[in-house]
Amino acid sequence: MAVVIALSGALSGCSKNMAIPKDFCSVPVNGSTLSPLLPDGEQVKKTREDPLDAGLRNAYCYLGVDGVRVLSTTVRQIDKPLPPEDWENATSYYRMAAERRVTFPGRTVIGADGALVVAKCGNPTAYILFDVDFHGGRVENTQDGYKKLQRFLEDFTPAVTKKLQCTT
Repeated sequence: MAVVIALSGALSGCSKNMAIPKDFCSVPVNGSTLSPLLPDGEQVKKTREDPLDAGLRNAYCYLGVDGVRVLSTTVRQIDKPLPPEDWENATSYYRMAAERRVTFPGRTVIGADGALVVAKCGNPTAYILFDVDFHGGRVENTQDGYKKLQRFLEDFTPAVTKKLQCTT
């Protein structure tokens, strides 16, 4: 069952006053890492299906602005690392993608328009897999376009692993 939460912008209709969500996929996120991903608009809609707080092994979440999907992610608990060919495919799937170094334990491919993240867990599962898609006008198809998505993932991924009580 989907849980839908709508956040309205200021009554004046000024898009720059749009409320930035304080959480995504049932975990807290820093507005400074999320706001660069969101275009100007009047209403943010968050949807969670199979929320992480239900103790399930999979969750799907997305953010939309004014009815247009901007950011979506699937979070899955997995027991084995991804094979090498999956990493190779990931670098060709996203624009300007490459394997990137991150501050949390795991492996990532991050591009301008999406990412594949495998965070090491250990317990209650070996790994947590994130498939992230970033859409819309805030995607920067440049060599440095991945940076704002990486900043968000550096905030979001540890929040999810903490929520799932992941221990490495």
